[in-house]
Amino acid sequence: ERAERLRAKGTEALTRHLDLQVGRTLNCVVEKPGFARAADFTEVVFTGHSVPGQLADIAITSHDNKHALGVLAKLG
Repeated sequence: ERAERLRAKGTEALTRHLDLQVGRTLNCVVEKPGFARAADFTEVVFTGHSVPGQLADIAITSHDNKHALGVLAKLG
């Protein structure tokens, strides 16, 4: 029961964090096509062409309660 409550609190905290990312543009490192990680380790799933290892600005449009979801805004 305690572990279940802790998991629920973790999920709530992640959802709050992801809610705050919506509308922002995050500078991320592309780990694989369509997947990147922001400086604060937020996982980002995005659309747009990129190459692993590139830095990318990704406009966050929503989230799926696990990852920020966005669109590639600029490679850099």
